[in-house]
Amino acid sequence: MKKISVIIPTYSPSDYIQECLNSIACQTLEYVAFEVIIILNGPRDPYWKYLDDLLKTYTFCSRLLYTDILGVSNARNIGLKHARGEYIAFVDDDDYISDRYLQGLYECSSPDAMVVCNVHSFGGSSGRKFFLDHWMENVYLCETSDFHQYRSVLSVPWAKLIPYSAIGNHTFDVRFANGEDALFVTSITNKIRILRFADIGAIYSVRIRQGSASRKKINFFLLCKDTFLLCKEYIYVYLSDRRNYSFLLFSCRIPGVFKNFFVLLKNRM
Repeated sequence: MKKISVIIPTYSPSDYIQECLNSIACQTLEYVAFEVIIILNGPRDPYWKYLDDLLKTYTFCSRLLYTDILGVSNARNIGLKHARGEYIAFVDDDDYISDRYLQGLYECSSPDAMVVCNVHSFGGSSGRKFFLDHWMENVYLCETSDFHQYRSVLSVPWAKLIPYSAIGNHTFDVRFANGEDALFVTSITNKIRILRFADIGAIYSVRIRQGSASRKKINFFLLCKDTFLLCKEYIYVYLSDRRNYSFLLFSCRIPGVFKNFFVLLKNRM
């Protein structure tokens, strides 16, 4: 068993993914301790050969998987199904990680903890930052079990190390194109007791792109339907194990769903 499985979903990969893989090749954590799983979803040609040839230039342990079913959630679920690591680290193909990323996260890991790292955003116009980047600059980060106060870091699956045992049978909900990340991370908190923050050397760099899913126009009726179903799903998940979930965390997710609704609605204009 590996210590860490790094799961990277990709669709029509560009040169960005090479920058991502280069950063993984520079990890201070020994190669034998982690594996990299890349899931190509969507068109197979010419991307499969491109990725296969690219991976041959690296010496870390890697596997290339394919699915013709579109969607980052489906790709991540396939990665989870094939993962052999004790811990899971999600990385997006257009982002990159610091040299001490995996080692810094692993040094703070334990089966009951979700380890979070620093976030740096780049590529935005006029100095624009990713919301988590800005949030972490203005919050005192310390080991905590107060998921409600630190709910912002539970909105995305990347920039953290997650015990595979905490994930269990949970998967990303493929019904949703927006909001599924926060739903997934929130749903596994019943197996997590502590949020722990890695040292400053562990940094996740997220690329801000205009074409990201959160900035695309969405059909109004689909947006309304997804908003309703997301709220319903949060309630269902909470009631399934309310003794171990944080009521405050889940109660804040519902307003968050509606806030996201209006943000996406604004994108349609």
